[in-house]
Amino acid sequence: MQTVFLGYAQTIITAVLVGMVGILIRSLFNKVESIVAAHTTPDVATKVNGMLDTVERLTEAVVQDLNSRIVIGLKQSSLFTKETADSIKEAAVKSVVENLGPLKDEAISLLGPIEDIVGQMVEKYVMKGKDQVNQIVGTAPVQPEKPAIVFDLDHNRQIYASEPTQTVQQPIQPTTQPI
Repeated sequence: MQTVFLGYAQTIITAVLVGMVGILIRSLFNKVESIVAAHTTPDVATKVNGMLDTVERLTEAVVQDLNSRIVIGLKQSSLFTKETADSIKEAAVKSVVENLGPLKDEAISLLGPIEDIVGQMVEKYVMKGKDQVNQIVGTAPVQPEKPAIVFDLDHNRQIYASEPTQTVQQPIQPTTQPI
C-alpha cells in the first residue's frame, strides 16, 4: 500500500515539476522575445522574416528533391542507414546554402550562421515528408482475408459465411425405410 502511495506521489511531483519547468521556459522565452522586439526595428524584422521565408521555401524544395531522387531509392533497396541519413542531411544543408547565391551574405548578416537554422529546417521537412516517403516505399497494405464460402445445396448458390442465413425448423419426419 505504501509503495502504491509513493508511486502516485512521485507521479504527481513529476507532473508539477514538469509544469513548472514549462512555465519557466515560457516566461524566459517571453522575456527574450520582448527584449528582441524592443531592440529590433520593423524594417529589420521584415527583412529577417523575408529571409527566413526564402530559406524555408528553398529548404522544403531541396528536401523534396532529395527524397524523390535519393531517399526513396535507398529505402527501396534497403540501403538507407543512419550514416546515409546524416550524409543526405549534410548534402541538403550544403545545397540550400549554395542555392541562396547572392542572398547568402545577407542571410548570414541577418541570421548569423545559417547552417544550424537550415539543419533544423531540413529536419522539420524530413519529418513532414516521412509519411509520404514511407507510403511510397512501404509494402502494400495487408488485404483482408476472403470470407469463407459455404455452398447452399437447397438453392444451388454460394453464401458467404458472414451473410445471415435463414434457419428453418422442420419437424422430424419419420422414415419409412428400415434402418
